[in-house]
Amino acid sequence: MKSGEAFSELTEQDPDFPPTFKFVVGTPFYDHKRRPAWCDRILYCVNPHNYENVTLKVDQLSYRCHHSYTLSDHRPVSASFIIKVFCPSCPSMLAIHGVIKNM
Repeated sequence: MKSGEAFSELTEQDPDFPPTFKFVVGTPFYDHKRRPAWCDRILYCVNPHNYENVTLKVDQLSYRCHHSYTLSDHRPVSASFIIKVFCPSCPSMLAIHGVIKNM
């Protein structure tokens, strides 16, 4: 999102799908009384170093619209992510490392 504006600390992958609003309910057609828009969005924020000795990494895999759902004047959107948590000093990670090391 653009710096200095609302939601400026959030991230959004650029949508590569048509606007998700405003449809005639039950149809695949836009309501021509309103300008189509991307009202349905997924915004996220990652603070990779928010915790001591923990690093987060987020990769967005997809961002899509589900045009087959026509029960509303909006179309739902979804996204999938891979979230990696790096914590070399966490006890559970040390235990796993010890088991692997002793194999």
